[in-house]
Amino acid sequence: MMYDLTNPLDPETFCQKWIPQLTGIQPNQRGYRTACCQLLSFLLGKSQGTVANWFLQPSSKGYRQPEEIVGKYLRALDLIWEIEALFPSSFYLSQARDYLQPPPEKSD
Repeated sequence: MMYDLTNPLDPETFCQKWIPQLTGIQPNQRGYRTACCQLLSFLLGKSQGTVANWFLQPSSKGYRQPEEIVGKYLRALDLIWEIEALFPSSFYLSQARDYLQPPPEKSD
């Protein structure tokens, strides 16, 4: 597969690919959008509210389109994670997976 790093990857497509792999949550399941916003916020240093606006319908009042650099960054990260997925001890992919896991329940 050949990657064109100049072709941005939109946040929705990035999430459709990686959220199921990282969390097991599918796009049609409860918690999917929250997981997307958490992951993108973690990766991009944006607030979850800002990221959530990217997933609204373009006709919605709060809709915002992400900056072009976001798409380029997600394209590069997608390639890095594809490469890392080939190696079991990959660092960044496992770090994102760990971040998205719910905290363990406290036992009293």
